[in-house]
Amino acid sequence: YYSPLLILLFSTCDNMTMAMENQSIFVMGALLLIITLAEATIQHGSAVPLTLEKLGVVLQAKELSDDVYGVDSYGDNNLDCQDSSNSCTLESGSDFGTNEGDDRVFLVDQGEYCFAAFKGSEAPNPDPNSPGWNDWIEQNFDTVITYTVEDGNGNQCLVQGGFYDAYLGRTNANQGIGYQAKVESWIKHCMESRGNKQLILTGHSQGGSVATIAGLIHQHYDSIVINFGAPPVIVRNNSPLRCHWPNGERFWRFINTEMDSGGMDYDAAPFLGSLLGTWHLGANLILQPGDVNDAQSLKYIDSSNPERYQSLAYLDADFSAHSGGFYLDRIEALHHYLQNSGRSSVDISGFPIGSGCRYSDECSSNRCDWDSYNPLTSVARCYPKLGRGEWCNEDSDCKSNNCSGWWWQCR
Repeated sequence: YYSPLLILLFSTCDNMTMAMENQSIFVMGALLLIITLAEATIQHGSAVPLTLEKLGVVLQAKELSDDVYGVDSYGDNNLDCQDSSNSCTLESGSDFGTNEGDDRVFLVDQGEYCFAAFKGSEAPNPDPNSPGWNDWIEQNFDTVITYTVEDGNGNQCLVQGGFYDAYLGRTNANQGIGYQAKVESWIKHCMESRGNKQLILTGHSQGGSVATIAGLIHQHYDSIVINFGAPPVIVRNNSPLRCHWPNGERFWRFINTEMDSGGMDYDAAPFLGSLLGTWHLGANLILQPGDVNDAQSLKYIDSSNPERYQSLAYLDADFSAHSGGFYLDRIEALHHYLQNSGRSSVDISGFPIGSGCRYSDECSSNRCDWDSYNPLTSVARCYPKLGRGEWCNEDSDCKSNNCSGWWWQCR
């Protein structure tokens, strides 16, 4: 009952992601980053102010969420993870009575942090029995089955069944025991191994959705979820399980953008709620479009309005904005800019002048306007507000919000 064309369309993004990943290089890069980052705990759950310390943790999370695709080549052992604070990997397969390679989690105990990075989907190959096809059909688009998940304090949420199966490490509800017990045992041991540990749950694409479910289950640890291009997971209904209880500021949702001939487009994966029948949870952090080396700021929207970007308009048709490598490049560039800018935190008020945009509140100037009068070639960009006496077209062009008179000037 799933459209092969739809599955093929959404698999494009994973082809791009996996093509960019060399397993051994990415794994060693992640471990090097873990070693070199200063050990410091995030003091509170909100992403703002987005300090250099927090952005460093975001960068580390992005590295791990990419590396989990190929970390099995590093010498993991499923059975060593239970009751161990050592870094290790769990992967679905014969040890857990499930399909080989559908799901994987990379568990890393590093200083003040316990990281759990969940693998996203891989592009299916032509073999209909390949793990890729099972992953897409049984998990990404399994909207028929839903599950109730519960945190350690008795709070509940209704979530999309396929993503929950991926958290359990099983292909579907009828196959295998999965590795959930081992994951939760490792997290418990890691969090109790020393005081002031911070649990970070992360993933790209499907992996980010799985991390969101893990964040609901582990709210009693005050966990922080950092996901990248993740589809929503909360089932849309009017039941008491609508999931209002979690602290949304502890869920950091990064959404990539890019510029094409028609202007700025968004990564399409986070906008699949209309297709999956699901809602988002958490704060939006919209990455600046354009050349990655120009990264200076982002647009932050707090968790009180998680569906602000649930529209299907202006989506990236070829899924290039969904690439895990593209997310990594943007966050690395923003981290580099912050290191050298003298600022104490990232500007979260919006994009700088000249950047692409779709809405005025995405610009730090609060003005998004067309760059020419040609309807075929013009694109929307951030512009400064106009002062008194300057020519204008509409009230929103002006600092005074008043464009009037015979000659249309700012008043």
